[in-house]
Parts: sequence; structure tokens; C-alpha cells
Amino acid sequence: MSIPHSADVSPLLYDMTPEEIVASRGNLVTALLSTNESQSGYLYAIDPVGGTVILKHETEDKAIVLLRHHVKSIQVNADNRLSQSQLEDLLASGVGAESLKHDSEAMRQRKQQAINLLESNRVPIKYSSDDKDILMLDSARLTPPYVPTSIQCDNSIISERISKIIQSMPPWQFQ
Repeated sequence: MSIPHSADVSPLLYDMTPEEIVASRGNLVTALLSTNESQSGYLYAIDPVGGTVILKHETEDKAIVLLRHHVKSIQVNADNRLSQSQLEDLLASGVGAESLKHDSEAMRQRKQQAINLLESNRVPIKYSSDDKDILMLDSARLTPPYVPTSIQCDNSIISERISKIIQSMPPWQFQ
């Protein structure tokens, strides 16, 4: 087994250097998704470790969160840009914060999406409207916000199987 030399590891994320990502904040971008659909919005941030992309919707006051496994590439439109103060206003307004609450309508819809997806893949599950968690295969637990990283399981094979299923869910759209 060879360990990659630091010169062999690319510092690029979505074909952009960290400096280019920072310079692109506020620009209108189009993300090509793994479903071959595209999602446009103003770039707010890209998580340098996880690759999660956060966009401000083009016309509505809502944030769009795209997990790395959903994003194939990002195209930056340098001609269309929000000002720094508009980006800061987005953060200050707490766009999407309401959706992240465990009792929000968006979270209930996300849970139902997960339930439907797991049932359609014939995964044995247990859940109730009173409990925010979904129990799978009597050994795994899916917790809010119902994304692959919110799977709790000691069995790596089960965890990987559930993760692949959950990755096929549509990206979050916070309101």
C-alpha cells in the first residue's frame, strides 16, 4: 500500500482552489448534480472538508444545501454577483434555521422521504410520529436531519448499505 505524496494530492475542490472558492462567494453558480439535473444559486460557502455546498436561492429567501455526493461540478458565473452586505444579511436572517428544528414541517417531510425510500428498498424499519429517529434492521438509527452522516450503527456493512440508500434522497432545501 502506498501513501500518496503531498504533491500528488490535489488541493482542488470542484476544480477550484481555496482562493477561487473564496473569490467566488456571492457569485451566481450552477451545480451539476449526480442526477444530471442542475441547481443554481448564489454561492454562500463550500465546506473544505466535507465538500457541502451552500447556495442562496436565486429568487427566494432560502438556502440550498447540496451534499458532496450530489454535486458533480460547479460552474461560476462571474457576471452575476451579490454584494458582501447581501451575503452577510443572508447569514444574519437565519435562512433555513427554522427548517432544522426537529419539529419543523420541513424536518417531518424529510423524515417521511427517508421512510418512503427505506421502505421502497425493503429495509425493515420502525418509527413513530412521536420519535424523531428511524430504527433500521434492529441495529441502526437514522436521526435528523436524515442524511448519510446521521446514521448511527456499530455494524459497518449495515451502515454502508443504509448510507448508499440515503444518498439517493434529494438535497435539502431550507426555507
